[in-house]
Amino acid sequence: MLRKAFTLAEILITLAIIGVVAALTIKAVQNASWDMQQKAQFKKVISTIGNALDGIRADLGYFPDCRYGLPAGSATDDCTFFWAEFKKKLNIIKTCTSNAYSGGCIPYYPEGYTQTCPNFSQVNIQNALPAYVLSDGAIIMNYSLNHPLMLVDINGKTPPNKMGYDVFEMRFHGNNTYTKISSYNCIDPPEPGGMTSRQMFAAISQ
Repeated sequence: MLRKAFTLAEILITLAIIGVVAALTIKAVQNASWDMQQKAQFKKVISTIGNALDGIRADLGYFPDCRYGLPAGSATDDCTFFWAEFKKKLNIIKTCTSNAYSGGCIPYYPEGYTQTCPNFSQVNIQNALPAYVLSDGAIIMNYSLNHPLMLVDINGKTPPNKMGYDVFEMRFHGNNTYTKISSYNCIDPPEPGGMTSRQMFAAISQ
């Protein structure tokens, strides 16, 4: 008995289906890989900041009053002193006190994040916020020198440089014997498809 051969149309349809399945599979693998990389970089930054806070506590025996939760508000005169001590504990390889973009400390961020944090506007991020580049490439930009809030690019100039993907806002909170880094909600929602800092903190704790 003669076996019926596949027609050209059937072969093309089969190849098209294989191509679609392959594309979906590759995309899923890429997304899973990025998710793992993102969490690993986020954890590393949190560890770096935590170690810096431990160093401040070891040197001073207390934490300066620069944190959320203070009765008088979220910012105090101690913040300038706190940031000076905090920077000593970080392995900073480049500092831009202003004009961080033209100074080469930060990449170009295509969007500003101004929902409830006007200092995180695009103009301020590019031209006004102090920025510190760490030895591992991560970038820290503090909201101001008298405020316990900062923007962190966990992989530095490496793309995508988007809020909720590799850029997150973080804050200091606690008391003068125990201060830690945590999420904040001034940039919510993030860019489409991204995660808030609160969601990222929850993700790495699972």
